[in-house]
Amino acid sequence: MKKYIFSIGVLVLLSVSQFASASLIIVSKIVVTPSSLNAQGWLQVSEVVATQTGTGNDVALTTAGATATGSSNWPNSSPNYAIDGISPAGYPNIFHSYENDGSSFLNIFLAAPTELDSLTLFGRNNCCSTRDIFDIALYDMAGGLLFEAEGLDATGAAHRVDVSFANVAVPAPASVFMMVFLLLGFGFYNKRNR
Repeated sequence: MKKYIFSIGVLVLLSVSQFASASLIIVSKIVVTPSSLNAQGWLQVSEVVATQTGTGNDVALTTAGATATGSSNWPNSSPNYAIDGISPAGYPNIFHSYENDGSSFLNIFLAAPTELDSLTLFGRNNCCSTRDIFDIALYDMAGGLLFEAEGLDATGAAHRVDVSFANVAVPAPASVFMMVFLLLGFGFYNKRNR
């Protein structure tokens, strides 16, 4: 009888477990690296725009408290150019990595953990747009990976690529509550019948 009730409970649990579409929450760090599809290996980014949910504000700006670091850079092309609000731009007013072995990176640290709707990356507009293919990873404050995407292509005439987080699946609050409620109920039932 207990196995029968447990089986029904599991089926109910699985049937009510739904996912909702939402933006990506608690993002603290954005990492941009050159894609393996970028045959030249250099990383060149003129701007990263991180759009905050609800406000539409770009939170990946120096003026919004964001900071940027990079693996290394060509003279006069520091990581700060990727968060200065000017896009698209050309060298030297971009972040341009010094190395071209695919190991370069651009780290952007947001001022506070932030819920994001989208991310836009701008490549270089005055040369070498074939290098503007990126991989991204977004992390929470504890360093946990929240989202990653590879081969983001900004080689077109607009020198940009947009990533929307509107369809990122997260557990719906009602489903989570229902799962907790069912598990607690089974625990009390088993304890009472022992």
